[in-house]
Parts: sequence; C-alpha cells; structure tokens
Amino acid sequence: MKKRILCMLMILCMLVSLFPVNTLADEILEDELFPEDSYIEESLPEEKLPKEESDYLDLEMSEAPEGTIPAEEPFMAEEVLPDEDLPEQSDEPQSEEEEEPTEPTAPDEASNIDEEDINPDEDEASVKAMSTSGTCGDNLIWTLDDEGTLIISGVGDMWNYYNWSPGPWGTEVNSVVIENGVTRISAYAFYDCRSLTRLMIGSSVTSIGAYAFYHCTAINELYLENLALWLNVDLDNYASSPLQATSQQVTLYINGNVAHDVVIPSGVDSIPDYAFRNCVNIQSVEIGSTVTSIGSGAFNGCTGMTSLEIGRGVTTVAERAFDGCTAINKGLSRNKRAILNWADDVIPLGKGF
Repeated sequence: MKKRILCMLMILCMLVSLFPVNTLADEILEDELFPEDSYIEESLPEEKLPKEESDYLDLEMSEAPEGTIPAEEPFMAEEVLPDEDLPEQSDEPQSEEEEEPTEPTAPDEASNIDEEDINPDEDEASVKAMSTSGTCGDNLIWTLDDEGTLIISGVGDMWNYYNWSPGPWGTEVNSVVIENGVTRISAYAFYDCRSLTRLMIGSSVTSIGAYAFYHCTAINELYLENLALWLNVDLDNYASSPLQATSQQVTLYINGNVAHDVVIPSGVDSIPDYAFRNCVNIQSVEIGSTVTSIGSGAFNGCTGMTSLEIGRGVTTVAERAFDGCTAINKGLSRNKRAILNWADDVIPLGKGF
C-alpha cells in the first residue's frame, strides 16, 4: 500500500514538474526566435546611428526571414536614421555635391575684396572725373562741369581733332570758356555741339581751325575781351567762325558790356568774314581809315544797325557784307544798297559812303 501511494506521488510530481518546464521552454524559444525587438530598442537609440557602412547595407539590402522582423521596423529605421545624421557616402555624385560649395571660394574672396577695398562712391567719382576732364594740348587742360560748361585753360595750341567728331568732351556742351593763354582753337574742336549757346574767347587766341564750330547752330551769346585782336584772328575756313555757324540772333559782349556801338580800332586793316554776323544788338558801326577791306557777310543780319560810317581807306567790300541790314539800307540809294549787299568789287577812293 505504501508503495502505491509513493508511486502516485512521484507520478503527480512528475506531471506537475513537466508543465512549467514546457512553458518556460516556449518563452525561451520565443526569445531566441525574436531577439530583434530588444536589440532595436536597446542597442539602437534614436540619437545614435551605426558608424560603419556595412550596417546600412544590412538594413537596406538584406531581407529577414518572414515573421522574424516586426512590420513596424522599416518605419522605425527611417526615424532612427534621419538624413542630416547620415555618414558621408562614398558615391561620386554625393562627393561632387559636397565639393561644389568649395569651388567658388576664389570668387567669394574677390567679392569680399571688392566690398572692403573699393569704395563705390570713390570709384564713381573717379570715373566721372575721368570723363569730365583731361588734356587737349601739350600744356592745355579741359574740364566739363555738371552744368555743361567747358573750360579750356593753359598755354599754347589745342590739339587738332579729325574724322568729323568733336574733342574728348563730346557734344553735350552748353557753354565754352577759352581762357587767356590758349593760342589756337583746333579743327573740329566743337563740331556738332548743337546745344552750345554761350561762347567766351580770350584775347590770346590768334587762329581757329577748320570746322571748329560746324553745326553749332544754337550760339546766341559771344563774349570778347579785345575787339582789335578778335578781328585779327586767322580763320581756316568759313566754319571756323562761330558767328557763321549759328542760326540764332546773337548778343555781342565786349569787355563784359553789350556792344551797341562798334568802333573798329585803328591798326585793323581788314574786317574778316562773318565778323559781326547776326549781332542784332549792334546799333551803329564806325569803320576807321586804316581798314581797306570788309569780308563776306561781315555785318550780315545786323538788323538793329541804324548808323554806318565807312572810312575812305576801304577799297573792297565782299559779297553780302551788309546783307539783311534793313534799317541802314533805308537811307541809301539803290546803287549804294547794291554795293553794300552784293558788292565784290573795288570802291573808288575818295567816294566813300
């Protein structure tokens, strides 16, 4: 009897002991089959990433057996490996993209130099200075201000300009001042300066080159210092005279005063072509006995002239010397009007006008 009871207890103990062993074995088997959960949670925190390139290859290229990796793992891998924390790749396209920012280093340095070493205001001022001043003779300089006033100063002759173009100051000139010391106004100096209205010529000028004032059609003020010296200036051709070029009525100033009464000084032997053309402010003219010839168009268009005296030394009156002098012509005979307006012949001595 005791043996039976002992056997039954042993069988019962064996049955009881067998049940938890199987359950524990199942749990151990699950741990062995599914080790990734704990690996991912413990060994791969979100802030830390694998440092070896092989880790990425294992994650991206290899596929785990079905049922061994949870479905949420790919999503967790994307969160754990953000783009900004990825290690540098060895592919060529990525290396080129990384090198591109380093290529424009030299231009960036150059731009920094431009901003630091070059003052934009000073650079603009220097460019402006270069375009509004310069030399126009061996000892002559020119300056052009913002108002369009051109000043030529120094000593000697101006350089000649050619090819039907003006000097380096261009054509946007409103006023010209030729200071004393300048001896010659060069050829084409003010060619096509159609906005030029005011002209001042120093008494040192002795000659004017060809076409110096060609197409300067807006001149309406002429300032002279010495009438005798002006009348002795050599003109290379008809377009050397500013008064021939203009189509405006001109106000003549001598020594700063409007010239109403013009007396040709003694010592002047001829009145050049266009010397007083269109000078409408002139009211009377007295030509001394030393003058022998009156040039073409010398007083053409002097519509304000009402009095004229010509000395007995005059022997030649050129074509249209007094053409357009309507006020003075009213008191002359027909023959005398013809001589004054059209004559290109010798006037007998002693006759005068």
